[in-house]
Amino acid sequence: MYHCDLLSHFADPIAALRKMRGFLGPDGVLAFEVGLLGGIAPWWYTTIGTLGYPQHRWLYSARSLRRLLARADLELARTAHFGLAPGTLFLAGIRSLARRYRRLRGATQRPGPPAAAARSSVTRFVDRTESFWRYTVGRLAPRVGPATLFAIARPRQGAMRHGHDVSLLSAPERRG
Repeated sequence: MYHCDLLSHFADPIAALRKMRGFLGPDGVLAFEVGLLGGIAPWWYTTIGTLGYPQHRWLYSARSLRRLLARADLELARTAHFGLAPGTLFLAGIRSLARRYRRLRGATQRPGPPAAAARSSVTRFVDRTESFWRYTVGRLAPRVGPATLFAIARPRQGAMRHGHDVSLLSAPERRG
């Protein structure tokens, strides 16, 4: 089972993950991508811009994601970390240059809306640029600031026995 950037949208991510876990076969895994925006330095939020609230209800750190998965009786089997700091800073710089350019042009020369073909080629260029910064550069980026994580999770050993959910007896639940 696979999902991309959904965990931050669920009203109850634990219930959602438990439901997904229920669809897995005996050797099944849950593969997903999730943004890691929780626990970063506050100044990153102004650099990132809008986080899409209220659509994005949750911000995860690597630690909070592990705890979330444990509460859903899942464990990380494998991850790939992609740092978003270089791309975020690059795009912030481009936005700043675009604002300055628009101010320099002023009200004297306002362009009309771009033609559909030009919009689609610009959209493709932006998508490719964002993918390059996110995945190619992000793979090599230091682990500072915002990130995205590809993860493969599997049911925790002993979480399901004889068709009975024993999640209420798991160690993280007893502690807290």
